[in-house]
Amino acid sequence: MMMLDDAGGRLADDGPNGMDGGWRPLDSVRQTGFENALPPLDVRPVPGGAEMRTRPHAGCANVMGSLHGGFLSALAEQSLFLPLYLHGRCSRGGIVVIDFSLSFLASGDIATPIVARLELLRETGRMAFVRGTLWQGDVAITAYSGTVRKLDKR
Repeated sequence: MMMLDDAGGRLADDGPNGMDGGWRPLDSVRQTGFENALPPLDVRPVPGGAEMRTRPHAGCANVMGSLHGGFLSALAEQSLFLPLYLHGRCSRGGIVVIDFSLSFLASGDIATPIVARLELLRETGRMAFVRGTLWQGDVAITAYSGTVRKLDKR
């Protein structure tokens, strides 16, 4: 079972080792910049893709108290590199997004952790095609896809 850790907003799995299940914090490449506007992110590789999870905070809300669409869009776009990065196919910051499409499926709750599930659909020498879904519990709140260009080779 997933538990919230109020120290730093991190998520931890219930278990003897705290961060069970292969989850680890996503390393930050910069102390400044847009990525620091997002809450802390935990990630793990899965066969054929990746997963990311985070705990939203009050700054992620819209005027109605639900998750802001801009926050959800940014979170989804920022996750597109993970299937490549977590499987050693690009460096941190080693891609650019060529196109990105997102559909809002349901309203998001500010008090519920978000899990992104990403699938690497296809990879070529320089390009990758990724599909993802943001979930809160068993409710899909967004579905998205994107094309990324790799800037470096691994």
